[in-house]
Amino acid sequence: MLRYLLRIGVAMGVFLISPTFAQTKESAPPLFQGQNDRPILIRSHDIEGDKQQIEVALRFSRDRDGSPAELRLPVLYRLDTGDDWEFRVQSNFLTYQNPNLGFSDVSVGFKWNFSDQPHSGWSVVGALEVPTGSAGFADSGLEPTLILIHDRTLSERWGVTYNAGITYSRDSDTLKYYLVTSAAAALSYNLSSKTQLSAAVLVSTPDALVDGITQVNGALGVTQSLSEHTQLNLTASRSFSATGDDYEFIFGVSQRF
Repeated sequence: MLRYLLRIGVAMGVFLISPTFAQTKESAPPLFQGQNDRPILIRSHDIEGDKQQIEVALRFSRDRDGSPAELRLPVLYRLDTGDDWEFRVQSNFLTYQNPNLGFSDVSVGFKWNFSDQPHSGWSVVGALEVPTGSAGFADSGLEPTLILIHDRTLSERWGVTYNAGITYSRDSDTLKYYLVTSAAAALSYNLSSKTQLSAAVLVSTPDALVDGITQVNGALGVTQSLSEHTQLNLTASRSFSATGDDYEFIFGVSQRF
């Protein structure tokens, strides 16, 4: 009986994956048209043609320090402002961490796509986070960030994305500013013209005099296109360091109009 069930399972698996993986080179699906800039890495693609885009997510995380779990509602608004430029406003918006509920800081900035080739793109994002959040959720001062982004298409199905950034952050206890450097890389696979899988590694290193503990996270995600202007994404990540998010789950939707 067990052998019979295994044969059925193998046959069903072959049937389900054969339309996707058994395609000839000529019938391979077109490149997946990713449009979201969240939840993990920023992409080099910008908004074009006087378009706007809103990305909203539900983000659940638990820190390794044993503090209560956090539930956040991050929002990113993007607006085309001319050739190769877009205006961006983003925030974690509402944050709940038992027993506190409040608003988070708002970050305002621009993205400049300074090189857009058929199979690769380069962009830079400059943003300034303003301490507009509620008590307990707001940072202690203005925090500027600069991020370099690179996308590269490797083949019809494979692509890579890199982010490298630096943030001038302010410590909430000493009120002294310090630098936080970060880097991230993601490998993506176009399962079909509407579905993309991705795996990412993220590294963040605060100033050694303030904190000095490097955080390394790994993430797996799937993005599904519902239409030309609407995409859903689901991401799960885990910390490999002594600090940071023990685990995190993100469900988001992006809408272009």
